[in-house]
Amino acid sequence: MQKELLQELAGLEEALNYATAESLQVRLRRPHVQRLLVSFVSALSSVNALELLSRRKPEALESLRQDLGEWARTALDESQSHETLVQGLRTLEKQLQDSAPSGSLSTRARTRDLAQELIRILEISVLLDAEKSGRSLRPAGYVYRDWGTAGRAFGRSVIGVAVAGLIWQWTGWHNGPFLVMIAAVNVGLFSTRLDPSQGVRTTIRSSLLAYLAAFICQITVSSIPSLWTVFAIPAPFLFAAGIIMAQAVNNLAAAIFSVNFLMFYSPHWPMTFDLQKFLDLGLAYFAGSFFSLLAFRLIAAPSPTQRIQKIENEIVQDLRKIASDRFESRADLWDTLMSARIAQLMQLTTGQPNSVAFLRRGLVTLNLGRQLLKTRQSPELQNIHERERLVRAFAHFPQDVDLTRRELALAPSSVEIHELQEAVEAWSRSAQTPAQTPGTK
Repeated sequence: MQKELLQELAGLEEALNYATAESLQVRLRRPHVQRLLVSFVSALSSVNALELLSRRKPEALESLRQDLGEWARTALDESQSHETLVQGLRTLEKQLQDSAPSGSLSTRARTRDLAQELIRILEISVLLDAEKSGRSLRPAGYVYRDWGTAGRAFGRSVIGVAVAGLIWQWTGWHNGPFLVMIAAVNVGLFSTRLDPSQGVRTTIRSSLLAYLAAFICQITVSSIPSLWTVFAIPAPFLFAAGIIMAQAVNNLAAAIFSVNFLMFYSPHWPMTFDLQKFLDLGLAYFAGSFFSLLAFRLIAAPSPTQRIQKIENEIVQDLRKIASDRFESRADLWDTLMSARIAQLMQLTTGQPNSVAFLRRGLVTLNLGRQLLKTRQSPELQNIHERERLVRAFAHFPQDVDLTRRELALAPSSVEIHELQEAVEAWSRSAQTPAQTPGTK
């Protein structure tokens, strides 16, 4: 269930990118929608941590299950207001601060985290509803930006448009502006995809079919000059494309076919067929697509394995920065970075048998970073020697987890240290799955 839900969230993230480019309203709301997605992933991390704990201490979660179950039943009641639901979570969170049996500290902390994320989800929902009613939104939290992908997209755009522009200026071709436009559209649409070349190839194949269909329609309409044939002849092609667009498979190819078919067909009355103009239009379109494909080849996207390795190395480096106090002490920053990385890992491992292992590793690592931030800020770690101990504990993580265990065992006993040790053990158990260990080569 967690895997399917996170794949849906990852798909929503990609859809949000396109919607942001098309709508000003979506652009204004995006930071809050993105923070909402981050809160969902953070809540999944807390659920995952509780699930791991329940396997070892099922009795510790029984009462919590009942409390959360009762709140969930209340949340399903559409007559309940956001304020009532938030108040219910705050009451549950307050109850968790009371004394608990020995060994349930981690259970209490994880449930508290889950309650806080659910509260944040409800609060953001209230903000979005308030925006619909005309009230302005408060500033959202940190928004993750992938500067590496943005830099590659910039380089591809420069190459694709520059090459097309040089051809236009060198030849003085009257269809040069259209050539440049197609190259720019393709590099803009597909540059941030995992496999941008595949997107252009799909476009070229669909556009080639659209070009042939438009050729058939133009010849037929020119042979049977009638106003009704202008609309009747292309109707079967558009109807078939519409049916395919409604399906989950090949809907992008069908959409491209529909758009480009109408562009190539160019319905007008009286309908005349100019072969030279038709060939020039096709040449400009496919040449522009070729130049965008050339840009993707010259600045190629890293392979999935390379991207996974890069993401995991970044995660390890950030954990070490947190331990050495070189990472900004903001849980929302860590949550946002990890949520974006988990979503990317899910996209990169889609269809692979180890995708669930990557998901669980990502959720456990998100929780580990959270506990490390809390420990770094605890009063017991204000001593310079204890701070150095925490740095040593994670200096060779994850290659030497035993060193991490030994250093944490020597740290002053505290709730934060106990929860951090639990998080390290959970990470160690997740590292025994078939997925590649973060940071290893």
